[in-house]
Amino acid sequence: MRYPIIALIIYLTVAAQTTLVDTIQIGRIGPDLPAMVAVAIALLHGGNGALLIVAVIGLLEDALWPGRLGISMAWYLILTWALLAGRERFDLQSLSRRVTVTGLFACLLALGIGTTRLAVGEPTIGFPAIAAHAAGIGLYTATVAVPFWLALTWCENAVRHRLARYEI
Repeated sequence: MRYPIIALIIYLTVAAQTTLVDTIQIGRIGPDLPAMVAVAIALLHGGNGALLIVAVIGLLEDALWPGRLGISMAWYLILTWALLAGRERFDLQSLSRRVTVTGLFACLLALGIGTTRLAVGEPTIGFPAIAAHAAGIGLYTATVAVPFWLALTWCENAVRHRLARYEI
């Protein structure tokens, strides 16, 4: 039952990214909703299943936005692998740490994708502008991640509480 729900969440997130984010952008900077969901999947699901799901998110981003196929997917996989490795070393249960990790993930993702596109010769902006744009995306995504993580934490606690009632 978990995977159909994750598939629905990914679909709704990509739909919101392609429609809603255009209306709430500040300049050309908007939140990266698929990156936010990728962090949530990595932290809450974990393991190789999370890597596979996040690879699908990256492939969807590659298919929907212009550019070479595979760049977004590669950066999603690299950053998710690093996040899964860091999850074992650091306590990422508090809201502030989850929001910080989400913003950092979105920032590094935008920086990696922009730098890779610059390196392979796609017409793009210069590196200082890529870095400034990535920092803006990271900050905006972290801001949007606060209510997102509050809602997810509430759902996670409700499920744990319900499961604890059945364990005797």
